[in-house]
Amino acid sequence: MVTLLPVFHRSFLRFLRSLLFLLLLLHVLFHRVPRLGLRGIGLGTGNGRDEKRLTEKNKQDTSRNFLHKLSHEAGFCGISQRELPGMKNLSRRPPKGDRPASNAFLTVLSAVTYRIRVKVRAGVMRQRLKEFGELGELYTRPQTRSTCPEKNNMHIPNRSLAAPVLSALLALMVHASAGRADGQENMTPLLLAVQDAPVPFMGSDARVHLVYELWITNFSSADIAVEKVEVLGDGAVLQSLDAADVARRLQPAGLRKSAGTLAKSTQALLFLNLALAPGAAIPRQLSHRVTVRASAAPPGHQVLTENGGTTGVDRRTVVLIGPPLSGDRFISADSCCDATRHTRAALPVNGRVWVAQRFAVDWEQLDAGGRIYAGPQEKLESYAIFGKPALAVANAIVVSVIDGLPEQTPGKFPGDISLDAADGNSVMLDLGDQRYALYAHLQPGSIKVHRGESVKLGQVIGLVGNSGNSVAPHLHFQVTDRPSSLASNGLPYETSDFQIMGKSPGTEAFDEAEAKGSPLAVTAISAQPVKGAMPLDQLIISFATR
Repeated sequence: MVTLLPVFHRSFLRFLRSLLFLLLLLHVLFHRVPRLGLRGIGLGTGNGRDEKRLTEKNKQDTSRNFLHKLSHEAGFCGISQRELPGMKNLSRRPPKGDRPASNAFLTVLSAVTYRIRVKVRAGVMRQRLKEFGELGELYTRPQTRSTCPEKNNMHIPNRSLAAPVLSALLALMVHASAGRADGQENMTPLLLAVQDAPVPFMGSDARVHLVYELWITNFSSADIAVEKVEVLGDGAVLQSLDAADVARRLQPAGLRKSAGTLAKSTQALLFLNLALAPGAAIPRQLSHRVTVRASAAPPGHQVLTENGGTTGVDRRTVVLIGPPLSGDRFISADSCCDATRHTRAALPVNGRVWVAQRFAVDWEQLDAGGRIYAGPQEKLESYAIFGKPALAVANAIVVSVIDGLPEQTPGKFPGDISLDAADGNSVMLDLGDQRYALYAHLQPGSIKVHRGESVKLGQVIGLVGNSGNSVAPHLHFQVTDRPSSLASNGLPYETSDFQIMGKSPGTEAFDEAEAKGSPLAVTAISAQPVKGAMPLDQLIISFATR
């Protein structure tokens, strides 16, 4: 609540300015109040003879009338004793030596200021709410104004006092609130936030990427369509998404299907991939400007723009790793930064939403004929990658090992898989500095390391299999900030050395080749060596043979 006087410890200068306003108010009251004919209650400069003529009952009535008249002067009806602390004391005879003028003055000051604050703040809220949906209708519909029957019959000797008194009070109120950080209170039915600050890393396209989620909450009773989202870096627009772009990236909470409309009273995640221009400086801070349309809002107020979701950029060091496999024709399936299966796998675990698979990749492999498998689909040995050695990507310590889970039949997802068994037979390595590497879906009985063991770069961890929640043999690999495959935040990594040999047409073509065993139409690329970057989605990768 806005206070009448500023907080003294903020600034001695503010104290002096407020004191000046107060002295001005006292001057106005004590030098102009006689016009109201209220000398008898000690507020004016009347002589003692006038005061003696008043009986004790007249003094009490006059005190009440003064307060009531002044409330009417300000345009407020029915100030109650609850709103005027000290009213009861005014109706009693003060002890000898006390000054009733001080008590009356503070009472009037408190009452009128309280009513002004209420009206000003209510007016601001009504104006803001009027701009948005049904909430606006609730607050802006005409209200029945309570009447004061005695108002028309009451004679106010002079109204000239009201303007200077209220002006001084309002000036004090505005001055006291000037020190607030936000300056003005506005309704924001669209809430924007970033939970996990992005970590910049180098992609295999030679561009720095910032991958993160913008949380958007529709805190209103109307559906809204997101028409435009702008990402600003240090105040400059770095990326602009139109309605079609947003519709492909906006995912309502708890759903895996994207949508361009945010239903009333719901929350969604906008999955962003900000790729900086080559050579561009990495921003220190990101913010967002979101434009939406609310069809339920009054005409002329249907388009609303909100700014928010301010976040710093996490400049932690990105871990540099070696290759997790050895050989040719590996496919970086569902890798960063726009694949939906991993990048958008937001899961509520232990009371928080995590995106542990934000930078995960499923490594599969093509045979010499360009097929993911050749032979019976349900046979594990038909797949080119089955049984390939998974390698330690760094000198590390083994923090967890899960083994003994059965292989799944390729071609269909298994049912009734618990969270604990989703990774299948797996190994997690501690890479240091709160970074952990996960190898999932290994063959049962093939894991060659134990918990607590130190491993060396390139050491065999186990063999690629099809255990856990898997539809085909592959190596699931990811780096997180905690030793958990689910309750952790996915972190980027950069692979020290690899070659890009080609690119697939995309996820849809890859899924078809995996389901039918047909050759994948690959766009060949003359060997493109890459050092210190993350292999992006749907590339054909060659790792040096070890």
